Amino acid sequence: MSLAVDETAGDLPVRDEGLRAGLITVLTDTDQDTRNWRRPPQVLKIKDRQRLFRIPREQLEDQCLHLQEENTLLKQHSRTQEQKLRRLSTKLLRLKQGPSSAGRDGELEDTIQELEARVATLESQRRALQSKLSLAKQHILDLGIRTHNRPRTGRGVDGDGGVRRAAQTAPARYGISSLEDTRGEIDRLLALLSRSTIIENQQGRVAELELSAQSLRESLRDKEKEIEGIVKDLRKQQADGHRLIIKDNVDVIRLQKQLSEKSTSLLVLQEKFAALQEAYENQLEEGQRSLKESQGALLGKVEELSELLKQEKQRVLTLEGQLNAATLSLQALGELQERVSDLEGERNLLKNSYDSLLECTMSVQNHQEGQHEKKDKRSEQFKDESWREDVRRLEERLEEERKEKKMLEQEKEQLRQESDRFQKEKERDRDMVMFLREKHDCLEQEVLQHRQEVTSLQEKLDSVTKEFDMSVEDLSETLLQIKAFRMQRETQGMMCFLKTDEKIEETSKDLTAVQASYAETVLELQKTRDLLLLQHRLNADLQNEMKTVVEKFEREREENRRRAGEKDKLLKSRSLQISNLQAQLKDIAYSPRNYKQTIPLQYTWTGLELESVKPAAEGAIITQLRGGESLLEIHLTGATFTPLGLRLMGQGTGDHQGVATFCTYGFLDFETLSTSLISGGQPNYGFTSQYALTESDLEKLRVQGGSITVELHQALGGVQFMTRGRARISLMGALQRTGERMNNRTNITGAEGEIIGILEFWVCLHPQVELTEPQMEKATSRAAIRHTRGSEWAHGEPEEIYDYGVGIPNELEVVLERCVGLSTRWPGLLPDAYLTYRLYDLPPHSTPIIQCCVDPVFGDSASYPLAVTTDLLEYLNVGSLWVYVFDDSERQTASTYLAKTPIPLRALAAGRPIRGIKIHELKFTTITNIHKDKG
Repeated sequence: MSLAVDETAGDLPVRDEGLRAGLITVLTDTDQDTRNWRRPPQVLKIKDRQRLFRIPREQLEDQCLHLQEENTLLKQHSRTQEQKLRRLSTKLLRLKQGPSSAGRDGELEDTIQELEARVATLESQRRALQSKLSLAKQHILDLGIRTHNRPRTGRGVDGDGGVRRAAQTAPARYGISSLEDTRGEIDRLLALLSRSTIIENQQGRVAELELSAQSLRESLRDKEKEIEGIVKDLRKQQADGHRLIIKDNVDVIRLQKQLSEKSTSLLVLQEKFAALQEAYENQLEEGQRSLKESQGALLGKVEELSELLKQEKQRVLTLEGQLNAATLSLQALGELQERVSDLEGERNLLKNSYDSLLECTMSVQNHQEGQHEKKDKRSEQFKDESWREDVRRLEERLEEERKEKKMLEQEKEQLRQESDRFQKEKERDRDMVMFLREKHDCLEQEVLQHRQEVTSLQEKLDSVTKEFDMSVEDLSETLLQIKAFRMQRETQGMMCFLKTDEKIEETSKDLTAVQASYAETVLELQKTRDLLLLQHRLNADLQNEMKTVVEKFEREREENRRRAGEKDKLLKSRSLQISNLQAQLKDIAYSPRNYKQTIPLQYTWTGLELESVKPAAEGAIITQLRGGESLLEIHLTGATFTPLGLRLMGQGTGDHQGVATFCTYGFLDFETLSTSLISGGQPNYGFTSQYALTESDLEKLRVQGGSITVELHQALGGVQFMTRGRARISLMGALQRTGERMNNRTNITGAEGEIIGILEFWVCLHPQVELTEPQMEKATSRAAIRHTRGSEWAHGEPEEIYDYGVGIPNELEVVLERCVGLSTRWPGLLPDAYLTYRLYDLPPHSTPIIQCCVDPVFGDSASYPLAVTTDLLEYLNVGSLWVYVFDDSERQTASTYLAKTPIPLRALAAGRPIRGIKIHELKFTTITNIHKDKG
């Protein structure tokens, strides 16, 4: 071959992507172990590429020839392996003998053959490729060793395998054709390397397939063993069948012998049957007699119970009549109550007339001070006569009320007697019920005895039927035949010359007679059973009727007790009213001058001057205010929580949408209010509060900034809650625009300043109610008195002695704090309570209404500027302050009060305060104190 000079031999080699598909990889390790061949391929360095290009073509051709020879050897080896696999398949076919598993074993054999053929081919390929790889690798390494020791003039490659540009180019040893051949051989070697990796992967699969083939062989052996066991079982079953046949034959022979024995025993049984029949007939007769006797006793008891029921019905009718009488007495009580109310009205009229009389007499005395003594005496006599007439009238009224009281007491005694009589009748009814229950128990015991007798007879019949293997009908037929046979024997007599056949016919007839008699007894027993069931049902119905009657009687008795208790309460209330009237009459009779000052009038609404507020534009809100007051309304519409707020509130519960919240807020000195408990992410509270404000309250609001703080709380279960945030509601807009509803929103801020929601609300301040003329006069006089009192109080010192002549200005302060344990007239309702009282000759005073509360806290304070005179001191020493508790929900009956109490004022005359007063079951604290000024 001619060697061509290559001008680019000294240049750096460049990757050629057109001739080969991937990178050229070699294994640098010379170890022959197969585990090192599985290392990841390494990219050939430039130095190794130059070594490959310098391999001669002859050597590469020799290597190709060697590879072809190895390929032929591998093919021969694969053929030998295929022959071995065929032999193995024939052996497996011979091992198969089961007809049932022929189809499945055939499929398994096919798969095994295919797998074994694949294994053989893969193994041959793997060995050939391994040999080729080892030869190629050794050849490459040899070439590398040869070229490594050649001296070089230039340093184109460094120690680390890096490539540098050569200083001078050297001529190429081979031409272009030799390079192409070497590249082709190298590509083949690379393909062989990739095949070796594939062979290694398939080797694992071959191992797996061999394991599966081994498992299939084991399963075939197990199936063969199972088939052998089944064959053995079948043989055993055949032997057992033959043995059973032999046993059956032996049993048949034995049964034939037993038949002959039983034919002899039948005759003995017939004789026994005749004896049993006679005993059975005797028992039946005795049972029938006892049943007839028990039926007669039961009928008699039923008649007695019906008579008792009639008596109970009559008693019920009498009780109904008594109830009607009690209702009539209640109606009479109602009429008496109406009379008492009329008398109270007349008493009030008398009081008014007496007051007018006193005023007239006092005025007459004042006008006639300068007149003569005769006129004074005449006027005094006239006054005395008028007073005496009034006293006589009052005494007559007292006597009439006493008579009515006596009548009520008599009616009360009658009711007590009726209740005693009801109790006695109840005791009698209880005794009767106990007696009837005892009778019923006795009857049940007798019925149980009869049932036991019937069951015993039934058991005997069952035992007879079991002994003879006959049904009840067959036995009845045999009994009838036996009866007919006996009748024939009695008529014809005993004949000894009858044949054996005739004897058999007679026995059959006797059996039929026995069967007939048995059927008759069964029918009679069924009839008796039906009668007993009917009797049991009647007893049950009677018992239910008795229970209903007793329950009705208990209800009526409870109603009578309740009515009697109500009548007692009414009588007690009437007696209290009468005692109060008597005490008032005594006061009128013995102290007429002090009446006006010591005994207050019954509380009415005549002293109050109330005006209604105009309704708002959007709602019809009607309330009653005093003069000079204005109404402030605060409405909380609802809230909307942010996602942050929902997360914060849902941390404890885990439910973001089921959060239960409520709001609280306070305003000035009023009590703290709370909305209802609402759940959800957007709660709708819908809570409105109303406040009656004076001018001073409005001034306080303007000075303080006109805002209130609303606190948002989350309910945690039970009474526990947690404060989550606060919001401020501004009232300045409502104060500036009276009569307009100001809708607005505000942010709800948390403890750390974050916004957890938005609160929606509206505020409305209604216009002020104008003062009437008398109220204006009172207000101006009070203001003047307070002004003078304040200026004098600042410069003077308190004295311990009062001035009785000039009249020193003083201030009396009354504070009503709270009530405890209030109750309405109707159980289950909560009162809307408020207190009212009248001090001296001043107009009545009422506290604010506390709605739906048993323990209301009023905190009401009132101050009265008074001049200390002799009349006032007499009032304080003798009189008392009456405080009344009213329920605002009972507006129709405004004249009635829940409770009242007198507060003695003797301590105020000495300058000491008064604390702690009780009203029957009600408790509230009053603080009254009088401040004296130095005039």
